[in-house]
Amino acid sequence: IAATIIKMGQSLRMQVLAAGVETVEQYRFLRNAGCQEAQGDLFGRARPDWSWSTVCCARAAQARSTSRPGTQARRAGDRIPASEA
Repeated sequence: IAATIIKMGQSLRMQVLAAGVETVEQYRFLRNAGCQEAQGDLFGRARPDWSWSTVCCARAAQARSTSRPGTQARRAGDRIPASEA
């Protein structure tokens, strides 16, 4: 069934993504059948929505703390002074 669905998606020129991949054997089968992408517990456990915002905020804070001395983090749309361009 999976191989047929993959072939049908390919014939419609769609990108095929398999969800729920839990084992290496499943992943190998899907890749050999022509599936372009896969997701599931094999690649990482699902996380609640709030954890992604926590990760993003932590990375942004780290990026700000490791920026060059004397510079500030910029927002989209901020004008960059000619001295820094």
